[in-house]
Amino acid sequence: MEKTNEVRNTGRSVIDALFSVGAHFGFVKSRRHPSAKTFIFGSKNNLEIFDLEKTSKELEKASAFIEGKGKE
Repeated sequence: MEKTNEVRNTGRSVIDALFSVGAHFGFVKSRRHPSAKTFIFGSKNNLEIFDLEKTSKELEKASAFIEGKGKE
């Protein structure tokens, strides 16, 4: 198996990367799942905006979980 170089973004760089690709734009309110409400920063023109700080923290948790499962 080939070895890959691991690149980890930490803190602000993850948020900047998410913002630069437009990951903060969500759906209109009628299409949002109720459980996603805690990750909504606000809305503009009936389009919801994700809170990228909360999103990046959850992405880190998911990454750690997957990494742990891979080591099992």
